[in-house]
Amino acid sequence: MIAPVNAIILAGRGTAMIAVAIYLAVLGHTRIGFDYVRMIAGLARDPAAIIEPAIGIPLLAWVLFVLIGVLFVGVGASAANGGRDLLLAARAVAAIAIGAATVWWSRNVTDTPILRLFLEFVAVWLVASAATRLVLGLRGMRPERLPDPRTNPDLPMSEPASRDEARDGMSGRGQWRPPEFSE
Repeated sequence: MIAPVNAIILAGRGTAMIAVAIYLAVLGHTRIGFDYVRMIAGLARDPAAIIEPAIGIPLLAWVLFVLIGVLFVGVGASAANGGRDLLLAARAVAAIAIGAATVWWSRNVTDTPILRLFLEFVAVWLVASAATRLVLGLRGMRPERLPDPRTNPDLPMSEPASRDEARDGMSGRGQWRPPEFSE
C-alpha cells in the first residue's frame, strides 16, 4: 500500500506528465519542430505511416508518456486517503509561485531558445504537479475511507451500552466512565 503523501506526489507527477504532453501537442511545432496534431492527422489518412521512424517513434513516445501519466494519476489519486495536509498544500502554493516566476524569467530574461524551452517544461511540470498536490492535500479523507472499528479488529471498540445505560445517557442522568483496556 502506498503512503498517502507518496500517493499525492505520484498523482502530481502523473498530472505533470500529461500537462507536458499537452504542451508538446499544442506548441511542439514551434518549440521543437514536431507537429503532433499533423502526425495524428497523417496517421488517420495513412495508418502505415507509423512505421516511419520520423513519425512513429516520437508519436509512440508521446502516447506512452501520456499513458504512464494517466496510470500515475489513477493510482495516486485513489491511494491518497490521508487527512488534510496543510504543509503539503503550502509547499504546493510555493511551487506554483516558483513556476510562475520561471515562466516570467524565461519570457523576459532569457534569449537562448534551448534554455527557454527547458524553463517552460520545468514551469509546466511544477505548476501542474503542484496544482494536483494542492487539491489532493486539501481534500482530506473521503468518508468511505474512514476506518471502521467494526470491520478492523486492530481498532479498539467499546462494548455497546445496555438499554438502561442508553436511556440514562440520553436523558442526561448517565455518568461517563472511561473505557477499560486490558493488557
